[in-house]
Amino acid sequence: MKRNILTAAVRGTACILSLLLCGSYSAAAGNPADGSGTPAQTEITVNDGEMGTGLFQFEFSAGWVHEGGYPARFVGGDEHWSTTATSGAALPSLTFRFSGTKVSLYGHKVPAGGMACVTIDGADAGVVDFYNAVRIEKTLLFESGILDDGDHTLQLQMLNDRNPSAGDTREAGIDYAVVLTDRTVPVSQVKADVRSLLLEPGMHCTLSWTFLPEYATEIPEVRLISSDEEVLKIGGDGTLHALKAGKATVTIEADNGRCQDTVLVTVREPVGGDLSGMAGTTDRHTRQDTYPDRFADWNPEKTSLSAVAWRDDVASVKLDLMTKGKDITNVRVAVGELTDESGNSLKADAAAYFIRNTNAHDTGHDIPDVLYTQEASDIPAGSLASVWVKIQTAADALPGIYTGDITVTADGGITLTFPLTVEVIGLVAPANTAELELWQYPYSSNRYYSGKTTEEYFGSGVEGLWATHLDPQYEAGLVSQIRLYAAAGGRSVTTTIVEDPWNSQTPDPYPSMIKWTRGADGKFTFDYSDFLYWVSLNQENGVDGRILAFSISDWANRVTYMDEARGRVVTEELTPGSNRWKQIWGEFLRDFMEYTTSVGIFERVYLAMDERSADVVENVLDLVESMRNDKGECFRTALAVFTFDAEYLFDRVTDLSLAIYMDAAKLDKLTAHRRKLGLTTTLYTCGAQYSALENQPIESLYTMWYCEKRGADGFLRWALDAFNADPLRSSAHRLFAAGDIYLFYPDERDGNMTAKSSPRFEKLAEGCRDLSKYRYLLAIAPAMSGDIQRQVQRLEGRNMELEVKRIQDALNHAARYAALSEYCVAAGQVSQPDAELLSALSSAQSVLQDPDATDAVLRDATVRLAGMLVKETQDATETDFTTSADAASDAGTTGPVSGADTTDSGAQSSGCSSSLPGAAVAGIMAAATAVTVRRKRRTPDPDTDEREDRT
Repeated sequence: MKRNILTAAVRGTACILSLLLCGSYSAAAGNPADGSGTPAQTEITVNDGEMGTGLFQFEFSAGWVHEGGYPARFVGGDEHWSTTATSGAALPSLTFRFSGTKVSLYGHKVPAGGMACVTIDGADAGVVDFYNAVRIEKTLLFESGILDDGDHTLQLQMLNDRNPSAGDTREAGIDYAVVLTDRTVPVSQVKADVRSLLLEPGMHCTLSWTFLPEYATEIPEVRLISSDEEVLKIGGDGTLHALKAGKATVTIEADNGRCQDTVLVTVREPVGGDLSGMAGTTDRHTRQDTYPDRFADWNPEKTSLSAVAWRDDVASVKLDLMTKGKDITNVRVAVGELTDESGNSLKADAAAYFIRNTNAHDTGHDIPDVLYTQEASDIPAGSLASVWVKIQTAADALPGIYTGDITVTADGGITLTFPLTVEVIGLVAPANTAELELWQYPYSSNRYYSGKTTEEYFGSGVEGLWATHLDPQYEAGLVSQIRLYAAAGGRSVTTTIVEDPWNSQTPDPYPSMIKWTRGADGKFTFDYSDFLYWVSLNQENGVDGRILAFSISDWANRVTYMDEARGRVVTEELTPGSNRWKQIWGEFLRDFMEYTTSVGIFERVYLAMDERSADVVENVLDLVESMRNDKGECFRTALAVFTFDAEYLFDRVTDLSLAIYMDAAKLDKLTAHRRKLGLTTTLYTCGAQYSALENQPIESLYTMWYCEKRGADGFLRWALDAFNADPLRSSAHRLFAAGDIYLFYPDERDGNMTAKSSPRFEKLAEGCRDLSKYRYLLAIAPAMSGDIQRQVQRLEGRNMELEVKRIQDALNHAARYAALSEYCVAAGQVSQPDAELLSALSSAQSVLQDPDATDAVLRDATVRLAGMLVKETQDATETDFTTSADAASDAGTTGPVSGADTTDSGAQSSGCSSSLPGAAVAGIMAAATAVTVRRKRRTPDPDTDEREDRT
């Protein structure tokens, strides 16, 4: 059992005033029977997260998914679950070892629940039926009879069987176990969670510890004792106060001194000022509970930050600031000019954002997840504050190593500097080719900025949604969110065609963007105003891909419309596949097809389905495919599934998304098969999988590379911006993991409606850029991309930071080769090269012949050659430069690797003599891919280009 001081753990009387249970066990003493002399029994609750092979531990086989982040739903906030999608043909099992006289298992039951058999000490003990007509959680699954007091082993084995009323995914969920014992188990050891602490005078902190054995049932009283109260004093609330330099030993004494442990506290003379800092990592949150480690690790050699970027690319670094015993006010962060060794300034924009906490679910679970402000901020005493620095390089930035400083200032004359190094690789970042589909919730944004509650804004019941429209007065908020999504690589527009298609699973219901009216003659008409407004707004702001229409298979199987004959809004329930269902949806689809064709978006519309059963999906596909335009075309379809139940229908679905936890071998075969058919396949996550608030930011980036490993086109997540009541302060949700329903944040209501990003969203965007770079390199320099492929296939998720770093290192190494190759081509096209350029070119070509060239050698050769090319173009005017770049791009040049000769076209366009090298080089070198026409560039596709080469 782990204990942590909450208010006071110093024994002044006979009891501890308050303790916070931090472990996974709780013990509750029962009352003796009514004077019969029956000994008091104790219940021990064991969370499923306690895993191992010892007593009071769970041991799960393969096929179970451990998911956390739900403190309101599960004991400990987590559970283990399995379905046929996670286990395949295998049947998962678990073992639970305990000591006591009775054991009970708790978990969830669902309509698609499976069945399992239970044995205790090898003897049959019963069957667990995980079926229930509706989902229920923390429910009793199994209860044993009375057992002999002692050690026992429970085993649960899933069966290839299910309740006749259950669906066929054989789902199971395990949350916790409760053990009843007649024995009292005393604590035999108390173990401090740290062996030592480092403080400075004026600082204070608390201690935490663990009781052993972990299944102890008697909770002892504890007191803390300082060996030198002149150095370290323990307050009445158990807080340690550092008074002066020196050392003191804190003794954690339990059970009247029978158990104890010690912590050595060193109070050093102040090092640095009241504000200090060091390089952080964008891969992990810097939570307040990491303060002791960050403080102890501080030294001047850990203040440097570095990043690698391509041209027209984004790179990010994070700075962690720390205060000591004083509040620090008016803290500002500025990124200075970055220059290379020749004095060239880096063409880039930089912004520094203070990261603000939002609450995950209860006190003590604050996560720094909001890139909140670039303005001055205050940092309380004894706190950590992180700053996210985002650098956007220009498309015509020169390759090289650029250095400068990040400067931090604050009241009291505080000034700190942190060296920053940015390497620019000489390739222009390609346009995004990774599918990123994040479902949008514009009505939630409108409701948030209105300041109204959900009930006030949306009215009562699904019928109240019919009168709700997108409100132009909050358009600025929507535009900001769309642009943030587009900048990350977002390509799909989320629309609704029925009221509340997900049956209010988010805090707000989701109105239909198409309003249905049934006339007195029984025929339907449709108002597309919101639909067209929303699609247009997305298109104007960079999200111009497929349009997902939710949903002909909504979760409640209903349509809501104004019935003119009755003079009111009504809801009609429909059974998928029934004649009435076909009639109503057929009428809508005919009108929808005509309308979307008339406004030129028919080819972009996908009738979308989310986690529907195979029979419903089949009915939808049959109806959709039966309705075609005069060209013989039907609507395209999209489907997200978490099982293979509808696998026989997958080839009929244009855009398929599969749950990321599904069987890997089957995913590999399916994605390869669909790619051959020219169909889109993505993987998706939800809940606390990888991108929720308490997940580390690196998990979002890892997810993108995992999608690549499985052969998917990209990634889907179900909620981009379904804001709750006050997301900037609390991301708690009654059902879902904190942060599950949005990846970034709105502005303050009294602000200018500028959306605020998050570390996890930034890392998701980084993943999109990485995949696009990788696919670009695979197309233009396949021989250099082998190590990237090998590192991708090594992904296991055991150490995401290390695994992703290996991939990015390999990616950048290949990019340095490719960049040097491009500059060699550019240099070779100069019509009158001088001796220096020829020398640099010869040296660069030699480097390219060396497969073991180091990053430094590749970088130096590229920088030298680029410098020579700049020198060659000194006489070219800015007009010449830009015009030739435009000409090169308009001519179809995707970069110097293509070998296209743009000398003539560039010279003619600019009016320069063909003897001048400026037009030729400028069209290929710094602006080869032309920042002014970047949208025109086509990133090479390996499959397409290979076919074209053969032709």
